[in-house]
Amino acid sequence: MKTQNVSTGQPDILVETTAHPRARKFVLDRDLNSGQPVTFRRVDECQHVPLAVALFGETGVAELHFAENVLVVLRERDMDWDALEPRVRVALAAHLGTHDPAMPRPVKTAEQAQRGGTEYLSVISDILDQTIRPYIHSHGGELDLVSYSPEDQRLSVSYVGTCGTCPAATDGTLQLIEAILRDEFDPRIKVDVLDQPGDQ
Repeated sequence: MKTQNVSTGQPDILVETTAHPRARKFVLDRDLNSGQPVTFRRVDECQHVPLAVALFGETGVAELHFAENVLVVLRERDMDWDALEPRVRVALAAHLGTHDPAMPRPVKTAEQAQRGGTEYLSVISDILDQTIRPYIHSHGGELDLVSYSPEDQRLSVSYVGTCGTCPAATDGTLQLIEAILRDEFDPRIKVDVLDQPGDQ
């Protein structure tokens, strides 16, 4: 893997190429994200993170992934890294001073969402889109939200694709999903997996 040190004064940034020609890693000397890894695919998903909004403001940015002190930027197909990389560095330097690694976001709580199961599922789906779903997708799987019962805080999900046929993968991600939702949605939530076809 090729690496290049970038002299920007402050902050210190190490830029690394990846196996994906449209993706580059920007490794910083400080944390960008102190919680679970987060992926943003559209600017409307990250209005609570000014740094991400600024990065999407640079023409050619298709996707952002924040994990600890690493930012992975996926460029648009028609964008050249020689043009985009310097602008990403400038945006990072300009916004890091005020960036909050906790990335607090105004997610609706269970008490605020009292308009039925559909609204609950929309809130939950948004949280999972920015946390665990990118990992599941990278392994050829999908996570469907089947139903949510606000009375007993129980969420039913179904795994599709390769994850649905791998008990080890299902058990591992299920625990992570529950932990994420207890942290960001409702500490009382319980997640159940519906039987996959052929399980019975």
